Amino acid sequence: MADAPAERLSSLEERFSSHSYEGRGTALLIEEGSIPILVSAPHAVTQTREGKDKRAEILTGALALWLHEEAGVHVFCHARSDGHDPNFDAFEENTYQRELVRYCLEHRISCVLDLHGAASDRGFGVDIGTGGKEHPSLLGHKFLLDLMDASLVQTVGELGRFDDAVVHDGVFAAAGPHTIGRNVSERAQAPALQLEINGQLRNVANPSAVAALAKGLALFCLMAGRWDKEAPDPQVMHLFQAKEQLPRDVCYLSAGSHEGISGTLCLQGPSGEAPLVHVRMADSAYAEAKLASSAVGEDACSSAIFLPNRMTKRLFGGASGQGLLEPEAGMPVLVQRTPARACMVRVPVAEHVDRVYVSHDVAEWIEKETGDSARPKECVLYSRVSDTQLVIDPHGADYAPHALVAHEASVYVPRYFKTLLGIGQLPVHQIRQEEMELLLDRADADTCELMRRSYSPSTTRSDPFCRLREDCSGDDLRRLAQAERALGVDKALELVLVDAPKAKEKGRLGRIEDAFLDRWIGSRKLWLLSTYAKDEDDANGIARLSPDLMKLAGVEDNDRICVRFGSAQAQLRVLVDEGIDDSRVSLPAGTRAALGIDSVNDVVTVERKESHILRRSMDLQLIALLGTVIAVFQLDLDLPIQILICLVLFPIISWAALNEERVKVR
Repeated sequence: MADAPAERLSSLEERFSSHSYEGRGTALLIEEGSIPILVSAPHAVTQTREGKDKRAEILTGALALWLHEEAGVHVFCHARSDGHDPNFDAFEENTYQRELVRYCLEHRISCVLDLHGAASDRGFGVDIGTGGKEHPSLLGHKFLLDLMDASLVQTVGELGRFDDAVVHDGVFAAAGPHTIGRNVSERAQAPALQLEINGQLRNVANPSAVAALAKGLALFCLMAGRWDKEAPDPQVMHLFQAKEQLPRDVCYLSAGSHEGISGTLCLQGPSGEAPLVHVRMADSAYAEAKLASSAVGEDACSSAIFLPNRMTKRLFGGASGQGLLEPEAGMPVLVQRTPARACMVRVPVAEHVDRVYVSHDVAEWIEKETGDSARPKECVLYSRVSDTQLVIDPHGADYAPHALVAHEASVYVPRYFKTLLGIGQLPVHQIRQEEMELLLDRADADTCELMRRSYSPSTTRSDPFCRLREDCSGDDLRRLAQAERALGVDKALELVLVDAPKAKEKGRLGRIEDAFLDRWIGSRKLWLLSTYAKDEDDANGIARLSPDLMKLAGVEDNDRICVRFGSAQAQLRVLVDEGIDDSRVSLPAGTRAALGIDSVNDVVTVERKESHILRRSMDLQLIALLGTVIAVFQLDLDLPIQILICLVLFPIISWAALNEERVKVR
């Protein structure tokens, strides 16, 4: 375990330790953060309680500042002694608490950690106070206590120094009427946890203990900072390695944690989230073997979640620049229902078939949710049946001005996009295996028998779909279409808000260049389903399109295309493939990973790379320009006039030379 935090915390502590822990500067030290978690340190300097000085609780202020640097939390510290005790004085005369409540309300803080120090001879590592046995300070969000407990047990518990690494509402329950936890939760409606931290964990002379504490607190803050308050029933589960390392968005749950959980989940770790993960039951023998070989304790074993390495990296990779949060067996994973809005599927009028639109109330919901979020969000139309994601642009997607009849909670999907989403016609041609299991659970016995007879599961382990058999009779197809309509297969679409990848913003020159190329050359946007690439294409970064799509995109073999999935994009060479479907583009595995495509059935947009077309046509333009220069200089004119004529003719000739390329896409 890295010991780097001890050195950094010693440096940060100087802000509070000056003048024998009287502090310096203003009494309140406030740092605005980037996640909705606030860390309070009211006793970072000497305080005065009932006329008597009480010693500062060393390193609590430094920990708050360190968590600001590492996790982006908001910081609220008592940084200079002023004759008061922020965790004891009545609220009406407590400047610290009044300002803290105001700050929480203004910045929409979702959770407050109040850091305190306990004596080194206590038998516990950390005492988590939530106001008593009923946890009133949590405002019903019990999972926050579970998450803090799991984070600290995973880290502080490894030290083996204490009778109990973590206790709840023990000696310090934060139940008093003037405590920060009570007033913040009641007055700001922000869940609060008071942490009484053993002095052994706050001694920089013992860097491994300090690192364990810092790691546990950072783990909690980074995960709680991703908590979506709108998502129902968050749960804390414990990470284990999956048996099968398949490139599929599936989690496996042990028998103890699987009860009552099905469908699609959102998994959150300290460095990312996986919002559309399907649930499978872990093989009992494998689960028992994995859990028996682990030393993480009964609580972790009873709520185990098994993830492939690819998903583990997505949730935990790169969470800390100091390497403190490397994924380990038993680490907590925040699991909640995918926050989604169910919508009625409707067909737009004929002049609006080039994109997906939403009704007015849905557009307002998207604007509210994306505007209030601390992290950039993308709006995804998700089909559970085909496991297909289609990122839609929420700007200008409001269909209200164009609707003939006002419909609430609707999404307007043109026929082509319904086909891409796998619900264009019934019966559907393929169904995700996990969704098939859910459909069978809801269907009657006759329908189950019909569906099992009509669909065949994939023969390859990496393929997650059941496909419609080609030898189905006409009667079976008619009955199957009726059954799937009754089960709502044709309406199995949801709007989901997911974290947007960090996109590199183009500067002014880049935007001018794009506008010039779009006018000078042009391109056509194609909406296509992604699929697997050939083995040799994976190694060489090659995409493939059908001959017809090559013509529509205006590209030839070895041209470059730009593939986009939401705000993520990649550039690839493209080749023609006679065997690929006209609605698909094959993408190498590395490109799919870079774009954040978890399913091979997601919708991407494909356009030709205009700058490549310009370079490819350069020889033709140069010949024409060279001929023009030679012809102009044969004229009996002054040199400045000859140059002026050339400058006027150059863009005209270039425009004419590129006319064939423009015609391909316009």
